[in-house]
Parts: sequence; C-alpha cells; structure tokens
Amino acid sequence: MIYDTFYEALAMQAAAIEAAVPEMPEHRFSLRYKRKKKVLIKAYEKSQESRSDVETMLYRMRLRSMIRIAVIAVLSLLLLTGGGYVVMRYINGYVVHDMAHTTRLVFDEEATEGSLPTLFPKYYLTYDMSGYDVQIITDEEYAYSAKYTDGDKSVEFSYRKMEEYLDDHPNFDWEELHPGGNVEQDDRVVHTEPDGTHVITWEDWFYVFELRCRGITEGEGTDIYRSVNAPKYTITYDMSNFRVDAENYFSPHYRIFYQNDDNLLGFEYFTKSGYGNHEWWYETAEEVEVTVRGKQAICYVAPDATFLTFDNGDYIFEFFTDVDLDTLIKIVDSIEMI
Repeated sequence: MIYDTFYEALAMQAAAIEAAVPEMPEHRFSLRYKRKKKVLIKAYEKSQESRSDVETMLYRMRLRSMIRIAVIAVLSLLLLTGGGYVVMRYINGYVVHDMAHTTRLVFDEEATEGSLPTLFPKYYLTYDMSGYDVQIITDEEYAYSAKYTDGDKSVEFSYRKMEEYLDDHPNFDWEELHPGGNVEQDDRVVHTEPDGTHVITWEDWFYVFELRCRGITEGEGTDIYRSVNAPKYTITYDMSNFRVDAENYFSPHYRIFYQNDDNLLGFEYFTKSGYGNHEWWYETAEEVEVTVRGKQAICYVAPDATFLTFDNGDYIFEFFTDVDLDTLIKIVDSIEMI
C-alpha cells in the first residue's frame, strides 16, 4: 500500500496499532497470584514512600512532552515495520494483520461469544480405586464431587468453578482457609485436619479442586492427587522417533513440544478467549491455502519452518514445525480427544 503523505502513513499506523490490541477479557487471576498479591502491594507502597526526584519529574511531565514521546514511538514502529500494516483480513474469526516480515493474528472478540471457557471441562481420578464404594454427589457441567469409601478409608474428590468458590469465600486466603497448611511446589496447598484427614487443594485457573483423604497414608494421597487427569486433544500420528521436550497446561492453554535430531514440532491449543495476540515472523514465507479437518487454516511455509493455525469450532489449534507440509497435515488430521 502506498500512502499519499507521511502524515497519512502515520495516522494509518497509529490506527492499526490501536486496532491490533484487543481489550483484555474478564479473567479470574490464579490463586498463586493472589498469594503473592499482598507482598507486591506492600512493595509498591514502600516505593511510593520514597519516590525519587526523577520519578517525580516524569510524573509531572507536561502533556506536550508526552505527545512528543508518543509520536516518536509511533514513528519508530513505522520504520521498524517497513511502512506499517499493508493488509488487514478476516478469516474464520481471525483478524490477520500482514506487515513487512510479520503477520499478527488476533481472534475476533465477537467470535469468542458462546465459546467453551476451558479446555478441560471434566476431570477424573485415574488412580486404581477398585475395592472402594463410589458415591457420585455432584455431576454437573462445571462441577463434580464424588466420595470413595472402603471401611475406615475414604477419599473425596471435588472441583467447581473458581468464581463460585471465591464467591463463597469473599475473604479468601490460602493461609486462612487452610491454617497451618504449606505451599508445595507453588501449585497446591496441603493440610492435615485434627481428625487426620489429609487435604490437598489446587487450581487450574478455571476450577478449584479439593482432595480429602482419610485412613490412608499421606504418600498414597499424593499419588491419588497426581492421578487427577482430564481428556485432551492428543496427536495419534506415530511420533515414536520424537522425544517430548516439554508439556504443560492450564484451563485456557495446552502445549507440547516434540524434538529429535533432525526436526521439531510444537502443538498448542487454546480457548478462543485465551488465544490473545500471536505473531509469526518470517523473511521468505509463502501463504498456502490449506484445509484441515474440514476447516480453512492459516498457513505460512518458509524454507525452514511452517506455521499453521485453525479454529475447530470449539478451540484454536496451532502448530509450528520444520517437518514438511504433507507430514504436518497428517499429524493434524490424527488429533483425537483422549
């Protein structure tokens, strides 16, 4: 795109940048964040007590100077992107911003309406509970609780939406809820009640989970906790010649990375509201028309890397790899919920 004047280019660049940054979706912060929140607030308050002369000067900066800095920032972005955004396109819910050497993908906020709020709506115990009598207490769309009993031994497993849990605990605090509990590996709280019940509490950004074990050892309770799992989309293509370098997930995002001596492959999928803003940087990449699993994909193929993303109707899938495109399509087609 050729601009008539420099100022027109500047205005177009500023408008494109503003449009590319979506409003932050509503989000219930991680409980790990809440545990550290008070410390951060105290650190901030302490810093304000001794605000430096430089900070005071910046705080009182005149509007004219602030505008000058903003203009310089926009000019810098204009130069770095080689003249700004050249194309803005809409493809199956994606807003695609094509710049010089960069493509930025944002999922349209309107396309997220009614989408699933979590990648993992159902969790289960995979530990061998044979010999226990099972009583299902709650089995709803986003809530579950069950009690397993075998004589004097009992295990209670439950989860529900974090917002509901916090509504019932408006002054929620890990230490107050579990007096004397210890934070282990920064992802769960453990506590033993006076009657010997061993309690483990944790979260995945969407649910709060609780496991209550009585009459069994603490070690077995930990093994049961580690067995909690949820069905997820999995590559069923033969990846035996790859090793798994990393795998992690929370409710809005799952990712796994495979690698061998010759190739690597990253597979991720997201809730639509959790997709955010992604950039694909390339020097010599070709956009290729690809249909996978009956859906139009966005695909860029470079000499040493391929990027592919598509919306399967429920979630957004994304792949980054240096395997050839034909093999990648076979891998994508092999994905199953397991």
